[in-house]
Amino acid sequence: MIRHLLVAHDLTPEADVALARAAQLARQHDARVSLLHVYDPGLSASAVKTVSAMLQLKRKEAGLDEDSAIHLFRGQPIDGILQQTRALEPDLLLMGAVARGHLDNALIGQTAERVLEEVECDLLVLKPTNDI
Repeated sequence: MIRHLLVAHDLTPEADVALARAAQLARQHDARVSLLHVYDPGLSASAVKTVSAMLQLKRKEAGLDEDSAIHLFRGQPIDGILQQTRALEPDLLLMGAVARGHLDNALIGQTAERVLEEVECDLLVLKPTNDI
């Protein structure tokens, strides 16, 4: 049973696909959605506020209300995603796939691959598509 979905959102179009799918699944399963953004420790306070505002807009565009929490975590992406996944205990973690180079079919993205090895919940990695 899906009660809580966590979207690791890095402000890319691929992450937007994951957010849209999370919103769809939340409606189907009457589940709550949380967004997580892990930001670089060197990011200024004003830049963090900008990131927060961007995530609020993306949340609204996905049709989610303010009950969908936004979590900002300072650190490295893999460590932050794993730590927050353990702390927030979602039933499903959603991420966008980022494949690069001539091996596009073989790679889901370095961060997603590393998270997959260690995450304790189910992981859904989505590739970009227009069919959401």
